[in-house]
Amino acid sequence: MKHVKVDHRDAVAVVTLVDEARRNAMTAAMVDELVDTFDDLERDGTTAAVVVTGQPPAFCSGRGRATCPRACWRRWAARPSATSIPPIWP
Repeated sequence: MKHVKVDHRDAVAVVTLVDEARRNAMTAAMVDELVDTFDDLERDGTTAAVVVTGQPPAFCSGRGRATCPRACWRRWAARPSATSIPPIWP
């Protein structure tokens, strides 16, 4: 993957956004890779927690307006498990 890197530390997956030139701004390609990454992590059954971080110097500068139209988030929202994740608080 070009925009997302995954490192496993025991049962913790560290997902790093990688696009230093844009300060890790979300692009349609990055969203696609994130969806694939989270789907893979969910399927593997060994990941208990996920930490999302960004390649320095920034975590994420936001949505790249030219490279990630609002429609690119539809794939994320359409994930089958998107509605099956239980809330953390009641």
